[in-house]
Amino acid sequence: MSHCEPCLDIPGCIFCLSSLECIDGTNEDTDFYCREALNTTESCPVLPLPSCQFYDSCSACLDPALNEGCAWCASTSECILSHDIFALSGCVGALSQPLSCPKPSVPITTVEGDFVVKEVDEVGLGGSFHVEGSCFESDCHKEGRYSFIINNEGIAAQSGGAIILEAADSNNHNHKGSDLYLKSGNGTSPVGGWGGDIQIIAGNGAGGE
Repeated sequence: MSHCEPCLDIPGCIFCLSSLECIDGTNEDTDFYCREALNTTESCPVLPLPSCQFYDSCSACLDPALNEGCAWCASTSECILSHDIFALSGCVGALSQPLSCPKPSVPITTVEGDFVVKEVDEVGLGGSFHVEGSCFESDCHKEGRYSFIINNEGIAAQSGGAIILEAADSNNHNHKGSDLYLKSGNGTSPVGGWGGDIQIIAGNGAGGE
């Protein structure tokens, strides 16, 4: 409580431990609105001060496993000592519980029209497409990530759930729905080669016998 001793050095002042405020000790109503008042410097609690200023996010600032005695000032996006909330006039919207931290938001980019990814002709670089993110542990790969990658080495898809390939329906009279083609590559070498395989492999079960 860094403001306790300076408060009690002022004649007529007492430090209210319940509200962490320096108040007028001569006021007759002090006992009514301050449940625990300190009037000597010897009674000021001596606590190790946490290194709140080193945390730059609300979740880290209020994580009880990392520190205690810190508060997150929402208006300035700073981690401060919790008892400094009353001393800092520029702090609006102080948070003290981890669950009160605002949820992080991710911007969404919407493309209307065509989306083209191509390599730089002059240097032959670029042209790759990579989508990646985390997926739920209960329905994901052991790496905990899903991804869809297109580059000069091939196309790789690793899902966070089911993969559905579905051709388009057709509403035309006496017309079949759209076809779905899976075709492996040809072996085109004039000195020998053969076409690639198509493999469909079901998953394994890890349960005991």
